[in-house]
Amino acid sequence: MHPSNAPTNGLEALEASNTYVTKVGGENAGKLRMNAASAIDRYERGKRQIIAFSAIRSVDTRYSSLSDPMVIGIEGGETKPGFNTTSHLIAIAQLLRKADRSSIAQAEGIAKKIGVFLRQLLEAEINADAEMQNREILLSELNGCIASFIDGEDQPRSLLNKIRRMHDQQAVSQSGVDWIMHSDDEYVSITGIGERLSQELYVQYFQARSLPVAGLHIEHAYQSIYRNLDREKDTSAVINHMKSLLQRRISTVLGTNAIGVTGGYLPVLGNERGYSDKTGALLADAASVEYPDTVYIVEKEFPLMSADPKRIPEARTVQRMTHFLARELFGDRRGARGGALHPTALDMLSRKKISIVVMNPEKEPAVANTTLVQDFVAEPNGVEIITSKKIPFALQISDSALVDNPEFEADMIRWFHGRNTPIQHIATSEGTASFTFHEGNYSEELQRDLLAHLHNTYGIAGADCVKHQDQVALIYCLGNNMNRPGQAAKAATALDFAGVDIHFISQGLNESVMTFLVSSKDADQAVQMLHDIFITLDEESYIRLQNQFREQVLAAIASSHKK
Repeated sequence: MHPSNAPTNGLEALEASNTYVTKVGGENAGKLRMNAASAIDRYERGKRQIIAFSAIRSVDTRYSSLSDPMVIGIEGGETKPGFNTTSHLIAIAQLLRKADRSSIAQAEGIAKKIGVFLRQLLEAEINADAEMQNREILLSELNGCIASFIDGEDQPRSLLNKIRRMHDQQAVSQSGVDWIMHSDDEYVSITGIGERLSQELYVQYFQARSLPVAGLHIEHAYQSIYRNLDREKDTSAVINHMKSLLQRRISTVLGTNAIGVTGGYLPVLGNERGYSDKTGALLADAASVEYPDTVYIVEKEFPLMSADPKRIPEARTVQRMTHFLARELFGDRRGARGGALHPTALDMLSRKKISIVVMNPEKEPAVANTTLVQDFVAEPNGVEIITSKKIPFALQISDSALVDNPEFEADMIRWFHGRNTPIQHIATSEGTASFTFHEGNYSEELQRDLLAHLHNTYGIAGADCVKHQDQVALIYCLGNNMNRPGQAAKAATALDFAGVDIHFISQGLNESVMTFLVSSKDADQAVQMLHDIFITLDEESYIRLQNQFREQVLAAIASSHKK
């Protein structure tokens, strides 16, 4: 599409494209009826479709009793409602790594719980599907599919029987968040079983809804891929190989006017949380080779908005966003942890200039309820998004030894990174350096080691040279192009009105993000006031009030000069 005719919002991008790649994750993966309705609507409008499904899960409390207590630790130490299939698969992998009789028996029990959950959810979905014919036949087929993957006593390749065959020649290893069961002749991702099962379940369900559908099925290549990783450790070559396989399979499936369905797991890409995002991005990359109009759809409850609508009712849709701003919003380390898309997946899509549409699949797409992420020349528009995130702690190091020492900041980055406490932001002044941190904790041990390092390396001594703050949060003010005078002053005014003390300020030359460190107890009121002044209050009203204030201040200054 010529740049002058390029879409300027999500609706225009969806209408202009005939090829959709969609990653269906989280709670949505278990909504079979919703996903069928969406696929049917797009099929009837002539859209080519590739859909990647994550493992089925639910937050419905009717399934909470099935959840195993072991997953509480896997899910961050919180008891969450419903049932998460992937968390239970990880629990199985952790138990199998112990390889003792008690752990294996516990793993068998968890596998059976997964089977019970999936059958109950599928039965509820299908019985509620008014369009479904022959429910009993379909449920029997789906139950058989679950048995073959998860808990079939008479299915040699089921997870249950793989667990029972655990022995010295079969082991479980971890690569990031991916858990691999391997023997002399086979590698199986325990983590990815849920996604592979989703592929098979959705192929059968879509067929029952009279949709032309085909699984992408590149699992035949997984064994050679895993073995290549063991030998070469060259992930880029493996990813390119998978892209080539997907490209050929997508061409075949879409060439027959079918809907391509796959799971959200691929080897190599499955080693980080958010791996299904990366799978979706690779699918979009592969599809775009033959179908350059490909759009990648991210399904969320809300489009990208000026603030969290659950906290700020006045939040508005951000209709258009550059890939650069999206990186600042989605990034987990230095970014605002927006969470709509894994940063690595965003980079994959950005490099291929693939447009992204963020939308709620249960709502008819419109300008007001979709966000388009694409590269464009953004006009100065000030702050468009306000958000916050809690961080573990902030730190200031102060001493004259820092003056004219170019190595200090690089040394601190290396030192903290080596202790799994990566630095997030740095601000300097004469003789001081302030840091915020993405993760980790400021413990007595860390302080003792830091003071020793500072003394031994730089001659810095005394506890007063190091000051730390915990219970803090970063406030983010973001925009596609904030190159408009007064944005920092406006933000400082808002925080002043909210009675919030600013501990730390950071803004780069990119003019897309400002950050403010505040006490975590003040974060909500800071976000609210910033949103009120930047977004809710129209620019004309703010300028009028600002001019009135300016005139009053200048008049008071002039009056004081006369005295």
